[in-house]
This record gives sequence, C-alpha cells and structure tokens, in this order.
Amino acid sequence: MPRAYRYWAFISYSHRDAASAEWVHDALERYAVPRRLVGRETTVGPIPKKLYPIFRDRDELAGAAELGERLRLALEEARSLVVICSPRSARSKWVNEEVRAFKALGREDRVFSLIIDGEPNVDGDAEIGHLECFPLAVRRRIGEGGQLTDDPIEPLAADLRDGKDGKANAKLKLVAGILGVGFDELRQRERQRQRWARARSGATAGAALGAAAIAYVAMADQGARVPAGDGIRAFVDRLELSRFRPVHADREVGETAAALRAQHLRRVLREAEENKWGADRARAGVRTDWWAVGQALASALRVPDATNEQLRPLLQWLRRAFEPGAIVESKGRLFGWLVGHTTFTAGLPVSWIASAIAAALARPGLVPDAERAWFERAFETTTQITTVYRPTESGGWNSVPRQEDVHSASTYATILALFALLDARRAGLPWEGSVATRDRLLGETVGWLLRHYDARLSPPGWRAAVEDRDLIADGLTLQIYGGLLRAEEEAGLPVPDELIRRMSEHVASLSTRTFDFPSSSTRVGRV
Repeated sequence: MPRAYRYWAFISYSHRDAASAEWVHDALERYAVPRRLVGRETTVGPIPKKLYPIFRDRDELAGAAELGERLRLALEEARSLVVICSPRSARSKWVNEEVRAFKALGREDRVFSLIIDGEPNVDGDAEIGHLECFPLAVRRRIGEGGQLTDDPIEPLAADLRDGKDGKANAKLKLVAGILGVGFDELRQRERQRQRWARARSGATAGAALGAAAIAYVAMADQGARVPAGDGIRAFVDRLELSRFRPVHADREVGETAAALRAQHLRRVLREAEENKWGADRARAGVRTDWWAVGQALASALRVPDATNEQLRPLLQWLRRAFEPGAIVESKGRLFGWLVGHTTFTAGLPVSWIASAIAAALARPGLVPDAERAWFERAFETTTQITTVYRPTESGGWNSVPRQEDVHSASTYATILALFALLDARRAGLPWEGSVATRDRLLGETVGWLLRHYDARLSPPGWRAAVEDRDLIADGLTLQIYGGLLRAEEEAGLPVPDELIRRMSEHVASLSTRTFDFPSSSTRVGRV
C-alpha cells in the first residue's frame, strides 16, 4: 500500500439515517474475520482479525460551507468508503461531497454501497424519480480534476430492503468488499463457522441439565468414582470445561496429533525399508497384500508434516504395484490387485493405490520431474481399472467386479472411491483421461452417499452394505462424514444442513463414550 491507513472504512450517510449507520458501524467492527483468512495478503493489505476502527461522523454539518479538515483527513486515512443509500442520502450535499472527495483520492473502486430505502437508478423517471437512493457521486465517474463527469456507473450494492439480501448477507457483502475477498468464499467460511458454533452450543446445552446434573458432573470432574464418570470426564474434557483437572489446550492437542502422525509414519517407513510387505511374505509363500500396502502408502503420503526426503523411498512401492504380473488381467481387461493371499481382486486396493499416487503427485517436488510422466500413466491405468467396479451410473461403487446390481454397491468401496477422486482433484489429475469425468463422478458419488444415509437409525448413519436393514457401521459413518465435509470444502458439493446437524450431534456424542465402548463389531444402532 502507498501509505498506512488508520480506518478500514469511512461510513457516509445522511444523519436522518443515523440508526442504519450505527448498525453498520457496529456490525463491521464486531465482525470476527474467519481464522483461515486472517493474514492473507490482498490488494488492501493483510487481512486483519477485526475491521477496527471504522470511522462514522456523528456531527451535524448544517450551516457548514464545505467538508471540515477532520472529515477530509478521515477520508484520506480510510481504505474504503461505505455509503448508506436512501432518498435522504441521495439528496444530501455532504454525502455526495464525501463520495466525490473519496473518489478524487484515486479509490473509485473502493466505494461500497448499502441500500436501505428507495429505488436505485430511477432519477430520470418522472413518477418515481424522487425515490432515487444512489447519490449522484455514486452513479458517476470522477474526472482527472476530481470533479464528477457525465460518465455513468452501474453501482453494485448490498441491499437491506425487504425481500433482498437481508442483514446477514448484506453485512457479508460489505465485509467481502472491504477485505478484498470474494463474497462466496466469505459466505462459505461463515456458514462453516456457524455450523460449528451450533454444534458447540448444542453440546454445551446438553451438559447443563439442571443443578443436580451440574453437581453430579462436578463430582465426576473431581475424579469421584460415580456411574458413567469416565464418560462425563471425557465429555467435559472435549468441551474444555474442566474446573478441577487440567484440560489440554488446542496447541497440545495439535502437538499430540502431530506426534501420532509421526509415529505412524515411522512405522510405515520402517516396514517399507525392511521389505516386510514383499520379501518376507514371498518367502512364506504369501503374496503382497496390496490392499494393506495401498492403504499404508496413501496414509503416509498424506501426512502434512512429512518431508519429501522421508517419503521418497515409498515411491518404489508404487512402482512395484505395476511390475509385470502384479495386476490381474483376464481377456485383455485389467482387474487390479489380489487381496492378500486370496485369489480374487477387489476395488478397495484400487482406490487406495489411486489415492497414494495422487497424494504423491500432489506434493511439490516429491516425484522427480523425469519420473512424473510414469506416475501419471500409472494413475491413468488405475482409473481405467476402476471401471470394472463401477458398472452403473448410480454413483455407487462395488467391491467386487462384474456386480451389476446397483443395490449391492458397497458403502466402504464408495467412500474410498470418493477419497481417491478428491485426492485426484487436489493433485489436478484427470480421471479416465478427463477432468470433466472426474468432477462428474465426484458429484455422483457424493449423491449416492447422501441418498443412502438412513436418518431412521439411532444414531443415524450408513450401513456397511445396502442390504443391511437394521444396523449401521459406526466407524464407517464417521469416515463418510469426513469425506462429505471434505467434498464440500474442496469441491463445493453442498451437504444438507440437516445432515450437518445430525453429524454434529453424532460427533458430540463420542465424548460420552468410555474406553469399554464395544469394539468387537463396528456395527451399532437399530431402527
């Protein structure tokens, strides 16, 4: 920026619209910018946590001949100008002069309008021209001498009138303009934040069951051996509400997660280095289990804090998956990899290997330039194999080949396929040679999962197989929740609000589970 600005915005308004200006002032200064946007460099500088301060003149200008020095200085020190538009402001000499003076500073593109009353662009209409809400300086370009020209502008404005944007969207449109970010991006961030806020509010409300419940929770929090004490303490810790025991901060949770990822990565690298996936099994007469290997490779290559130097030895295992004889072929058609020591192929290792290759190609500098073409061909081969496990256009994926019945699609195979498609999108890779095919399959796969969500169950979720009538797969349901949220975040495929609410309730309920929660079966719940 050419200079340091003091204000994020200057609010220009008719003093008869003071109530609306006060609302705008308060709404902008109180708005908390989504954390993922804070610090991003834009044309108006790095995005702050708060739009503070905002300048709003509270003094009447009646009797003054021109803008005072204080207002001129405030205009110079403001990054943006917010104009409250109404028939009153359209006729206000001072609003018009403030807009003209701000534009004369070379910031014509930093003027943002908010319609609160009247009609836009009707000044020339004999019947309703008196309802014009845009001041003339808003509707005209500025000349080289700082004076208005006859060159018209079509102002874009947020609209508070009945049936228009509403307060929430109008505020976000102003914020997006002031920050220099897209409205759709800001609205998506706000939507996600509101969902998590509702989830936390619901979980907190569930903890407050009355004075007796509070006392009981307090006893459990102190460590008293009371029924369901373990579950209560887990719930309290999840919400960081403990008053008698230390609760881990987000930083500590992040550090622990990083340590667990590092531990997992070390194990994968050690087993790969010691050739436990290949030579040891071959000596025992057991084939390489490409289901397990593909899963291990995909998980390691997705570790965000791993280095290319650590991961590069894993690339040889991706090459081995395409050595002669590794892929089962029959009558000129590829069927993928055998599952463990069995004699049949499945779609599951195909999806894992596709995810692993895409994850490798998505990491800058991991795959040497000289080898990138080979890995891209390998990925193309893998996507061609997936056609065996996708015989219909329903969006569901099968775990075994040549299974034409759409109702026998595998939920697990479908969510793995969704992850592989998302990994391909993140890496910028086509599917079956086409980006359009990749994006179409993404939409169809998400659609299939949404259609097979069963809200009648308690808790609701997905069955491991469509033909299951009274059971859900609990762990699989949580995995699908993660996949759908990722599809919404990365591919813009919306998840219904009702499912988000159910998802939040399901996740919040996990905090009440004790360590003896049944784990011998992943299926729980009945209609």
